[in-house]
Amino acid sequence: MAAFAGSVALATGAFVSALLVLLHIRTFWTLPTAATLCLIVWLAAVSFVVGVDALVWSQSVEVKLEVWCDIVTRLQVGANLALPATWFRQWMIIHGIIFGTDNRALAKAKMRRRAFLDFSFLILFPVLYMALFHIIQRHRFNLIETLGCRASTFASIPEFFFMWFIPILLALGTVCFIGVSLVQMLRLGKKILLTSSSQVMRYTIMILAQVLWFLLIVSLYIFLDYQHGLHPWVSWDEVHSDFSRIETFPRSSTPPLTLRLSHFVSWGVPVAGYIFVLLSQPTAELWKQVTGVFRRSPADQQFSNDIELASRFGNPGV
Repeated sequence: MAAFAGSVALATGAFVSALLVLLHIRTFWTLPTAATLCLIVWLAAVSFVVGVDALVWSQSVEVKLEVWCDIVTRLQVGANLALPATWFRQWMIIHGIIFGTDNRALAKAKMRRRAFLDFSFLILFPVLYMALFHIIQRHRFNLIETLGCRASTFASIPEFFFMWFIPILLALGTVCFIGVSLVQMLRLGKKILLTSSSQVMRYTIMILAQVLWFLLIVSLYIFLDYQHGLHPWVSWDEVHSDFSRIETFPRSSTPPLTLRLSHFVSWGVPVAGYIFVLLSQPTAELWKQVTGVFRRSPADQQFSNDIELASRFGNPGV
């Protein structure tokens, strides 16, 4: 009964998170950015998957909906890269607005560069990541009672560099990027932005909170994956020798600590969605506030031009 209640709570929390994130898209539609819209899609999609899995496998590890599991395990892998990539790209946008030097003559070149960065960060890299996941995929997928489908990986050094190194690097890079940007703002006398624009501060806190939460969840995932040690990577044939197998993990045979941590990390994306909804408000009011702050300084008049261009083209940032 307690396990069923936990599954229902997880499913309810995940569905509510997905719904709130999707409803929040109206806030961004008048001034869209590819990074934010992609973040909304990833958070909503993965939260929905978490909810469905928790309900379908709430009291069993019966092998069913195999095609669904094949798809959603790839989606989970893609989210590992896509989420930190969108946070990094979001801060690139904020940094570009604050410190941008583009002008009207460079508008077309700027839009091409922006489109290339968005396509690479938010679409191309996650898709390639999902496609290449087969390299370190040990068997088809895992089924965990009360949690559902999970990707199966071959715990090894190559698996760490493929599965975790790049997402961790992006997340830590975002934290460092924000820190350097804030130091630059203070050195350039733009600290008024931090004190007069609550929206900018809220957006900064939102990105930082999501990244730090992501790093916590990833560290727990790594512990769960490597708690029994690493396997030597001998050959492709050995890694994929039992590829078609679907491994099941009944609640009764799963160590209590592993089960509790697995439930905790399953809340990772839904909680990230709640953080997004509660702390992010990058609406037109945000950009007006930022423009007003910098318009007072003749030396930063170019910032106003950048905002005007952003409003014309419908996508602020670099």
